[in-house]
Amino acid sequence: MIDVHDLHVSIGENKILHGLSFQVHARETVAVVGANGAGKSTLIRTLMGLLKPAQGSVRLNGTDISAMAPHDVVRLGVACVPEGRRVFKDLTVRENLEMGAYRKEARPFLTESMEHVTTMFPILRRRWHQRAGTLSGGEQQMLAIGRALMARPKILLIDELSLGLAPLIVKEIFEQLREIRRSMAVLLVEQNVEMTLKNSDRAYVMETGRITRRGPSTELLHDPKIREAYLGL
Repeated sequence: MIDVHDLHVSIGENKILHGLSFQVHARETVAVVGANGAGKSTLIRTLMGLLKPAQGSVRLNGTDISAMAPHDVVRLGVACVPEGRRVFKDLTVRENLEMGAYRKEARPFLTESMEHVTTMFPILRRRWHQRAGTLSGGEQQMLAIGRALMARPKILLIDELSLGLAPLIVKEIFEQLREIRRSMAVLLVEQNVEMTLKNSDRAYVMETGRITRRGPSTELLHDPKIREAYLGL
């Protein structure tokens, strides 16, 4: 689905990403984990076309999307759950979900997608006419995920799924992620290393803009160096 090769990205004079290379295959969940400031959100912004690489390439199903505008990336089947959720706060839950289905390929399935999302997150049905800005943090995260799914993407990018949420809410959302993983590729960028490795197939560890370790998630979860550095064990 996504093939990233030798990706270098700078913001102003600051070099953030240094030669990243990795792949995400169809119906596979790949995690990119690391501490705050490692460059994970910069990676997501680059994949979505918000930042342009100084060197290297990003290919989606063989098509080079490195220089594409964000709306063209979305049209090819990429959806993003951004860091901080970023729902449309003055719109209702229903209107937020409708906004997610603006992709031409998604419009004919609006009703079906609404049913799917509200079955996955029943609280959204109960908040149907409520403005998104009045929802709790967990409810807004569910809405942000639901809005992305309304686009019927081929690959879903999730930036800091657990940020600012209570542990019980994080656990509930990760449980729903297991359902999402069955139908599409997922790239999950996270600080919550343990939960992420338990809910992904493969993982990459990022440190200061570089990938320092990679492998099956279960293998990395039991790696003594990972456990000491990120899990405090």
